[in-house]
Amino acid sequence: MRGLIPEARLEREFGAARDTVCKATVALREEGLIATTRGMGSYVTDR
Repeated sequence: MRGLIPEARLEREFGAARDTVCKATVALREEGLIATTRGMGSYVTDR
């Protein structure tokens, strides 16, 4: 699986609000496109 960059970095690189990045991450997780493990980060699933 490929890891996503941290949410804080996404905020900086795209000039997005923390809330926006968080909502996007939740939406991707609900669609089954990413998996998140506490302390390990988020990864693209093999779907």
